[in-house]
Amino acid sequence: MTMTENITKSVTDTVDEIAAKSELDKVATQIPARAKLECDLAYRLPTSGRALTNIVITRKQAEEILKELRALPLTFDAYQKAASTTAVAYPGRDSLLGLIYLTAKLNTEAAEAAQKALKAWRDGNTVDPVAIASEIGDVLWYCAETASKLGFDLSEIAQANLTKLADRQKRGVIAGSGDNR
Repeated sequence: MTMTENITKSVTDTVDEIAAKSELDKVATQIPARAKLECDLAYRLPTSGRALTNIVITRKQAEEILKELRALPLTFDAYQKAASTTAVAYPGRDSLLGLIYLTAKLNTEAAEAAQKALKAWRDGNTVDPVAIASEIGDVLWYCAETASKLGFDLSEIAQANLTKLADRQKRGVIAGSGDNR
């Protein structure tokens, strides 16, 4: 396994998880000694703002690694972990009220997306896809935070949904109504 593959594999965990597991030193030891040169990549932990580490690689190596990482597809679970770092205190965060708040906001953001399309239709204007995409992003954030609150990974929910839809399609009831069809 190459140095880049080792580091790419290591960063699949979130920055906070890596820091919490004290694996930063382990990652640094996977870098060949001849390549060790202090390189502050200016990455900060989202929770504390402290520098991630002084990983010792050359600037060129860092740029190559970052280029490869940016080219990787963003998974549901990676998004969910990253999105959770932006969650601020909200009403009842650690109680049932928090779940109610999240699901209500999820509905509100979905309504905002629909409202943008409805207003364009009503006024005879063209739809602003960027504005609607922004609202979809907000919906996705609330989906991720709600899933986290319930103890699910977004990938689990997505896979279960695809399985359910494929089963309904196979049975010819995809166009029906009701949860248990």
